Amino acid sequence: MKRPMLVLLALGACNRPPEAPAELSELAGFLFEHFPDDDPAPLQGGVANLDAWLRDHIEDTTDDGYEVTDLREEVLDSVNPGQDHHMDDLAGASVGFVSDFGVDALARALVLDEQEDVFPQSYETHDRTFLSDPDCFMPHDCDFVETDNVTLATYAGLIKVATHSDAEFRWVRWEREEGAGESWALLHRTWLLDEADVTPAGLVRVFEQLYVGVTIDWDGDDGDDDPDEAVRLGTTWISAQIIGPFTEGSALGLIVNSMKGEGEKLDEWIAAK
Repeated sequence: MKRPMLVLLALGACNRPPEAPAELSELAGFLFEHFPDDDPAPLQGGVANLDAWLRDHIEDTTDDGYEVTDLREEVLDSVNPGQDHHMDDLAGASVGFVSDFGVDALARALVLDEQEDVFPQSYETHDRTFLSDPDCFMPHDCDFVETDNVTLATYAGLIKVATHSDAEFRWVRWEREEGAGESWALLHRTWLLDEADVTPAGLVRVFEQLYVGVTIDWDGDDGDDDPDEAVRLGTTWISAQIIGPFTEGSALGLIVNSMKGEGEKLDEWIAAK
């Protein structure tokens, strides 16, 4: 997810997701914070721990998602230094999606395909400038690619949200268990560079948004008989002030539903290609 979702409050209300166990909240913040580390060992360990956690919680994670808390201010400072982070207005949610496609197919759609084509109902415009060479990423000749993103989204034909964000994608080679063989995980993080511009003004102010996504191969039991190939876990934190009769719980529920919907749209796009 790469756009502010609290504006969807204007479209309805959803239930608040349950609060995440400490392990999930800590892992999400840890993976965001250590994303740019030169040494991949912390990320390799974090991905392995997340995989182990998902195997015990996959149904809840893909169904209702979780509310995530405890994001340290130092994590916000790492990407937006010098800002007033409005920590009292910070809320977050995490949700998983089990895909019928492999990690490489999902990575190609997220990194190389035009995002307004992949998610046609999400963006009115999505202008993406690559700040590093994307051609080396899919063949694993490089492990990192960065983009600058300027987007415009319209909700219910009434609310326009303009954002400017940075996005990073990274490959991490990891091992599920000793002797099982290594595989590639796709890590993805984004953050707003400026406060979102919401029109009409006065409904909501979105000061900051951070997102971290992890996509790994998956062969676990998720309650169906489909030949699943990958699981994506997305976590987003938003610092916002909501005006009107809406609640933080409604916002978090809508965030979860939106991220689940994006997983479905991503699979539909890959299947249609």
